[in-house]
Amino acid sequence: RVSGDWQPIELRPPKRDPAQVERGILIHQILQQLPELEPEDWDGYITQKIARVGAASELAAELSDLIALPAFAELMSPDGVSEVPLMIEVPEGPAQRRRIDRLVPTPQGFLLADYKTDREVPASVEACNPDYILQMAGYRDALRRIYPGQPLRLVLLWTAAPRVMEIPDAIMDGMADQLSVSRP
Repeated sequence: RVSGDWQPIELRPPKRDPAQVERGILIHQILQQLPELEPEDWDGYITQKIARVGAASELAAELSDLIALPAFAELMSPDGVSEVPLMIEVPEGPAQRRRIDRLVPTPQGFLLADYKTDREVPASVEACNPDYILQMAGYRDALRRIYPGQPLRLVLLWTAAPRVMEIPDAIMDGMADQLSVSRP
């Protein structure tokens, strides 16, 4: 028997599909290892790694298209570092631990990349998930404190497109009111 003063239960959004999560982890692992190899060995490594774990062969083609992008070589420079730990200050809460997928020193400053394995790739930066822009703005502001005065370029690396999408400062500045880190 049901009481007359019931409250509807709050439905939580579904968690990400476990297969998509596994796919994203695999892509991150592959991209993390590529800078340790010679560029001419990248295709072979990708094919071998994907076959070893039994992933779909379409993923090898997707990543082959990605590594063919001119901007990709700069991201995979052996001078760069993968999985860089970082603490981000957030409004009204404790600092959060994050990891930068790729940080590369260049003659022009630093290049920071975050890998996105989403199947649906936005057509423009303005159409991106705002959480992604906020995440990148947090990275930028933290790095400005660590490397004051150094130019920073931040990009989203969309593996499914494939596309490297640079995020202009003006767009990240629009997120400033959501960040507790003050700008230098």
